[in-house]
Amino acid sequence: YLTRARRRERVRDVQIALAAEIRAYVAVLERDDPAAYGAAMGARIREAGDGEGCFTPFILRERNDTLFNALLPEIQILPEVAVDDVVVYYQQTVAIAALAEDMRTEAYAALEAERRAAIYADYAAMKVEALRLGEAALASLERSIGRDEAEPRISSPASDRSGR
Repeated sequence: YLTRARRRERVRDVQIALAAEIRAYVAVLERDDPAAYGAAMGARIREAGDGEGCFTPFILRERNDTLFNALLPEIQILPEVAVDDVVVYYQQTVAIAALAEDMRTEAYAALEAERRAAIYADYAAMKVEALRLGEAALASLERSIGRDEAEPRISSPASDRSGR
């Protein structure tokens, strides 16, 4: 009984931690409106053109998976209802981080303005998708956490379902 209760508590704790990390990035994406910002940046890149004085946006390093990486060895404890959406969301954040790193290079800065703008549009679209995937992952986690809380707790061996 104690092992089962501890496992249930650990599963709940992991889900709450992942939901907090996802919620934080979802809030940033909602605040930043990547679709509008991406369109504005793309226009600015195109307007500045190529060559001397061209505009290349400064791209921040992205780290939105710190807790996920720490909890990855335990990912199998997540209920199936939550794990798929959580993993898909985090794969998107990894793809965004990889593209952000590519966009920080001299090779990106050396591209023609139209190509830099197109890549920036892809980057913004990936963030819009991360917002959608993050919302889906949060919903799955919240459903799973709620289901855990709705399960009856056995307070003594005499009160289990078998009545023994």
